[in-house]
Amino acid sequence: MADDQQTQERESAEPAGASDLADADGKPLGVTVEDIGPARKCLTIEIPADRIAKTLHQNYGRVKEDVQIPGFRKGRAPMQLVERRFGSSVRQDVRSQLISDSYSSAVEDAKIDVIGEPDVKDIESIELPDRGPMTFKVEVEVAPEVKLPPLEGIKIQKTAFEITDHDVDDHIERLREQFGRIVAVPEAKAEEHDLLICEVRIYEGLDAGPDADQIVHHPAAVVRVPGAEQEQGHIVGIVVDDLAKQLVGTTSGHELSISLTGPAGHEDERVKDKPITISIRIDDVRRLEPASLDQLAERTGVGLASELQAPVRQMLESQRANEQRDDMHRQACEHLLGRVQFELPEALTARQTWRMLLRRRMELASAGVPEPEIEQRVAELRTTTQDGAIRQLKQFFILAQAAKQLEVEVKEPEINGAIAMLARNQGRRPEKLRRQMQQNNELEHLGVQIRERKTLDKIIEKADVSEIAASAADQDKSSDDEKGQDTGA
Repeated sequence: MADDQQTQERESAEPAGASDLADADGKPLGVTVEDIGPARKCLTIEIPADRIAKTLHQNYGRVKEDVQIPGFRKGRAPMQLVERRFGSSVRQDVRSQLISDSYSSAVEDAKIDVIGEPDVKDIESIELPDRGPMTFKVEVEVAPEVKLPPLEGIKIQKTAFEITDHDVDDHIERLREQFGRIVAVPEAKAEEHDLLICEVRIYEGLDAGPDADQIVHHPAAVVRVPGAEQEQGHIVGIVVDDLAKQLVGTTSGHELSISLTGPAGHEDERVKDKPITISIRIDDVRRLEPASLDQLAERTGVGLASELQAPVRQMLESQRANEQRDDMHRQACEHLLGRVQFELPEALTARQTWRMLLRRRMELASAGVPEPEIEQRVAELRTTTQDGAIRQLKQFFILAQAAKQLEVEVKEPEINGAIAMLARNQGRRPEKLRRQMQQNNELEHLGVQIRERKTLDKIIEKADVSEIAASAADQDKSSDDEKGQDTGA
């Protein structure tokens, strides 16, 4: 079945009512299509009696050829005996086959762009009739109809940037941390930015103890002590307020309990917006030992510590250029979101929340962000409201339609190049990363990410771009954020 990352074009809006469509065998299907909600349709499909009889005959024929019944040579048993022995299983197989085939034919012929999985109503009660047609209903989510405004001449501001010596020095310090090593400090008290190896249990209810219902158990979770500048931290993907105050000064063997309401965007329904208690036992305190400048120069292939400045400056310029492009992309998306209106299937929002987390994780990994920081940002993202997921969904459908209109395609070498970059940033082999992404169904997400970036690049090429200073850009962005909060954009 198609999902919500396939083509979003709907060739025409079909009116509700009966129509004669054809199944794979050319026999007429009776199909009625009804609108039942925002981007939802109900298909009533009637399979004619002669199609049922023909499919039964074909399946019985295959069974007869394959089975060996005592007293008869293979393939020579009487059909009545075959029907008597295997009738129940054959009819069940034919029922499932007819439902699947006729649904696929109906969707294809009616030009319905389905997203997600179909919901066959009362499927257990659908029976293969002895005579007459078989009728069943299927409810589906469909891609919303997106009508784009003109994509040419959108006003975009390009923010100028400058890399200073201070920026270079700060980044070198971050690289020292990134290429440093974690060392155990068994007797030490936990400090800001330390990594704590903890046994974490989550229980249902506030102020819950070991006798409460346990939701999840992490025997060796890594918890990072936030810095003083951070008001929040995270424990196994759940944001916790004032975490630094609760962890700084603790030692191995320390236990604490934190009660809170689970994030509204959490994947587990037992945690999502529910009162929970997080029980923690600290087993080990570990601390980052930054790499020396000489070690950093060796690890990055520069050679000499005195020669680090130039390549780091070049790296920062590349990062700022990417940030500049991302900001221009953001402006283009804001423009389109403000001018395109359509309704979404309600069930998509929960699935999109998960996709947002996955996509953000991939973006951060691609940018070379350390894993603990990725976990922190993803945990914060889980608190995103439902409006955020709806906004992301609308942007997806808008950019999918824009990609079609601008004839944007993603080639296999582009996928391979993106995987190679991810692998390089994560210090992994590309072929192993690709296998993992295939297993986790992440390649399709990567393809969508590339397609959207190429689509936005094409829109920027056609835009009315003006360059502004960074300070002015910060003011404009702050103003845009306020507008977005006021309007719920």
